[in-house]
Amino acid sequence: MQRLAAIVDRMPDPHPTPVPRTACVVGGGPAGAVSAAVLARHGWQVTLVERQPLPRTKCCGECLVPRAAAWLPELGLGEALEQARAGSTREVRMLDARAGNAHPVWTHPFGGQPGVIVPRAAFDAALRDGARRAGAVIHAGRGVKLVRAGGDEGTQVGAPAVVTITALNDPSVAPRDLHFDLVVAADGVGSAIARAAGLAPTTVGSRAGWSFTFERCTDDHTLAPEGTIELILFGSAYVGLVRRGDAVHMAAIVERGDRWPTAPAEALRMMATRAPQLARFLAHYEASQPMPALEAACGPLPWKPRA
Repeated sequence: MQRLAAIVDRMPDPHPTPVPRTACVVGGGPAGAVSAAVLARHGWQVTLVERQPLPRTKCCGECLVPRAAAWLPELGLGEALEQARAGSTREVRMLDARAGNAHPVWTHPFGGQPGVIVPRAAFDAALRDGARRAGAVIHAGRGVKLVRAGGDEGTQVGAPAVVTITALNDPSVAPRDLHFDLVVAADGVGSAIARAAGLAPTTVGSRAGWSFTFERCTDDHTLAPEGTIELILFGSAYVGLVRRGDAVHMAAIVERGDRWPTAPAEALRMMATRAPQLARFLAHYEASQPMPALEAACGPLPWKPRA
């Protein structure tokens, strides 16, 4: 957000009259919603475009570290944070299960300020509401394609751009080419906008992500004790867990083709053979109720670093 503010402040105003500058924010997650709110509060005419229908959820991202939580009130989005708040965290703990017997290898206490647990569906919706109240116009179920960014000199960060906006599930709505003074690529890992602008390479991903929420848990809290973000590393996969009340949110990322089952529940059970804590948790849970339904999935993920 600080980088966005710096770019905005450096940009020359192309309108000598009080005509607001225009921005298209691509992506309705936290980065997109916060960007839209900040720009709108700076007097920009903002259009936020989200590809998925709303509401939506995501695999990971249930937790904010203290620094991120502190930024939101500073950006005028403290109300959104409180609306979505579902608990707090005090530390991150990492377990190494690569040798087949998960054991703690690193713990990072947050210190003074706690982290915040925010279920993504509620958090994203609250941030978008904050952006809407700031003046942004939000469109869901729309795709965006970058047509041109910058002028004859090629792509320039902070330069005007032309995009095509398409209604994905309504063929009666014709695609539109629109000019914006600024386009914000907040469309996630492997951003199509960043790739089209030449700011990130096209890569082939091989990682898949899944998430579950285990409700009405009655375990002994050995796994993911209250206030702890638990990360279990398996080499080519990891599981992250956090407890909120009697529920445990679990997200996993696996390397496809590396012996992990394609069925999420089966992959979790294979992980449990290397992590006794996870095995006990799953056995205790399944003794009284079935495995929860898959909450969200994604992949393959193009995670190759930028050159």
